[in-house]
Amino acid sequence: SRVDSSRPVSPTACFALPALALAARLPIAAVAALSAVGETGLLLSTRLYVTAIQRTFDPEMMSRVSSFGLTGSAAAYPLGLACAAPLASAVTVGPALGLAGMALATSMLGPLLAPSIRLFEQSIE
Repeated sequence: SRVDSSRPVSPTACFALPALALAARLPIAAVAALSAVGETGLLLSTRLYVTAIQRTFDPEMMSRVSSFGLTGSAAAYPLGLACAAPLASAVTVGPALGLAGMALATSMLGPLLAPSIRLFEQSIE
């Protein structure tokens, strides 16, 4: 069956599932299964992102576009680590994992609110 491209889906949001599963104190088998689903969603989303970048930008621009994306990701990572310990000590680990999972899901689904993202079309040459 065909996928309706007018209804965007972010498989990356699945990456929040392990943190939410741990926050909900699910059994280890459920956490493992949701971790596999989350990682699969992240891998799929990464492939879609790379494909969209390759189809959208000229080959001469690829390294620059990729470096901007990686720099943004690398800059946010230490900030998350710096916030994790104080948050966990303030509200305990379970609620901190729940907040982290919700923050992950929000940050990955939030861009879908922008019309330019929802209506993005690639020219296939």
